[in-house]
Amino acid sequence: MKYIFFLLLGFVICVNLFFLHKNYVAGNFLEENITGDASHYLEIAKNLKSFGVYSDNNSSVPTESATWRPPFYPFLLSVFLFISDNVFILILLKVLFQVLLVFLGCYYLYINKVFSKSIFAVGCIVLIEPYYLKYSYSLLSESISASLLFLFFCFFLISIIKEKYFFLTGFMGFLSVINHPVVVFFIFILLFIVFVKMFLMNKFSAIWFAVFFLLLILIWPVRNYFVFNKGLFLTASQGSTFSKGWNEKVVYEFNNVDGDLADEGLNLKYLGSDINPSSYSVLDLSKLYKSATVEFIKINGWVGNVSIAKRKIISNFIPFPEKPKEGLIELSASIFRCLYLLFGVYAIFNLIFFKFKEYILFSVYLAVYFSQTLMSIFIYTGLRFNSVYNLVLFFVIALYFYSLYRSERNLSFKF
Repeated sequence: MKYIFFLLLGFVICVNLFFLHKNYVAGNFLEENITGDASHYLEIAKNLKSFGVYSDNNSSVPTESATWRPPFYPFLLSVFLFISDNVFILILLKVLFQVLLVFLGCYYLYINKVFSKSIFAVGCIVLIEPYYLKYSYSLLSESISASLLFLFFCFFLISIIKEKYFFLTGFMGFLSVINHPVVVFFIFILLFIVFVKMFLMNKFSAIWFAVFFLLLILIWPVRNYFVFNKGLFLTASQGSTFSKGWNEKVVYEFNNVDGDLADEGLNLKYLGSDINPSSYSVLDLSKLYKSATVEFIKINGWVGNVSIAKRKIISNFIPFPEKPKEGLIELSASIFRCLYLLFGVYAIFNLIFFKFKEYILFSVYLAVYFSQTLMSIFIYTGLRFNSVYNLVLFFVIALYFYSLYRSERNLSFKF
């Protein structure tokens, strides 16, 4: 197995070097080519490094627009900036950090005897997941989210199977949420399972665990409340994303490629015709978008709202881009997503017809898709947002076949 691991490691390194070279040739590591969300993350990180303040205007004054971004990744990027401000070096540090999280998860699975040493080979192979690679070699946060979620999943397995690391699992769930709130439903589902496990063991510990996680989750919203005095909120993007996912054009124009490019101002007309978005601050406009979208939902009616939700859910489960996307990584990503979907159907089949084999892996796999469905309804999802789950999805498949090969039966629910 040692030789297989080194062969896999060599293969994974070669694949990563290929994408590193491809992005280098394309000029993706030049700061002048960093735009959009990636540019904003970098701007906030630079402000944190220079002034120690979560802002995006090169000053010591906190800004509402900076809170558009959840805090974990900008803080991490600001730490990397103390080493180098070169974009190429920053991305290398980011990739190394992600790999560290993946192997840390495998290490804890190994030392807690959930799996043998060969788990490192299984963990190694997930690092070639196409969309994980795509976002690894950019300053976007999705690949960081994927690796954080991976580590959270590893601690979840240990907490359920070995009945330990409950609070560490909760802490990793917290980090995952404040890095990318799109995972919030998935985190809550799995932590509820942890809570039930604890409750059956020790009710007081379970209650303390729930309080512990709640206090962690409230840290950033409470900070925002005291800084801006405009309510509790995790990110200033909440109103905008809500509006983009619920408007009159969703049924006809929504797709799984650029849902986040929708016009969030479409619903403002339901509050009046004289509203000028430029006259509102970021947080006030976010609240306005939310109120306008609520009005749209009321006016749209039950049938119309179901049609919108249905369109977004169907889009979520389509493994192919609904808008043309060319390139090797997009083709390979579509193949992987088909694999994930097929395994999801297989998981449902097993849980329904073979109840004596209620694998944790199957249940977690379905929790991913259930949480995606909830997020699709609440705001929207897409290929980019869903990529945060891809390491977990790929790892679950690898673990399942690994457990069959090793004839391991410690992956079934036994509360």
